[in-house]
Amino acid sequence: DNILITTCDADSKFSPEYISALTYKYLKEKQPALSTIYQSPLFYNWKLDGLSFVSRVTGLLRSLLMLGALIPFNINTMSIFSYSLSLAQKGNYIHPAYQMDDIICLIRWMGVTKQRLRISMIPVPVLSGPTNGETIEKEIIEWTRQARRWTIGAIEVFHYFIVKAKGMPSFAACCWGICFIIYYGILLCTSGLYGLTSMLSMFLLVK
Repeated sequence: DNILITTCDADSKFSPEYISALTYKYLKEKQPALSTIYQSPLFYNWKLDGLSFVSRVTGLLRSLLMLGALIPFNINTMSIFSYSLSLAQKGNYIHPAYQMDDIICLIRWMGVTKQRLRISMIPVPVLSGPTNGETIEKEIIEWTRQARRWTIGAIEVFHYFIVKAKGMPSFAACCWGICFIIYYGILLCTSGLYGLTSMLSMFLLVK
């Protein structure tokens, strides 16, 4: 229970205070080794001043969604997060073969601990590389690839959750499943379609 592990990406830049902030949070919450995962806010502003307007906007939106939805509603961790060694051992660690291994491990760990895991925010940001390209055209291509990966990953996560939900407490499984569907199915997908149709409507109707 005294050993913490941090999973991260290669393009991550940690604050010098990350370890001390994580340790303080863990001790302050009385070492919830099997019930809590620690997530630092991800700021996608790695060399942001030299990137395009699209990268800046999407980077800010992703950070806002993490701070406003993913962490407070305990929906899922994202890329860079910390957890206890005992939780990792109990949940058979993380499988990088999955598209969204961070959400997959969260679901599996909820199954082995028989509870909905809490995501506790570490008040220290981590810099992460945004999705971008050298030109607008390449940026669109990169976002197309990213969207395809996320779509496949979300379907994979939903299927994995349906299979593993049988081993979770009914209330915890229902609460997490509803939050997941609202965020990924309604907030992200539906809002994108609404924005696209609204733009097309304005373009066709307004003269």
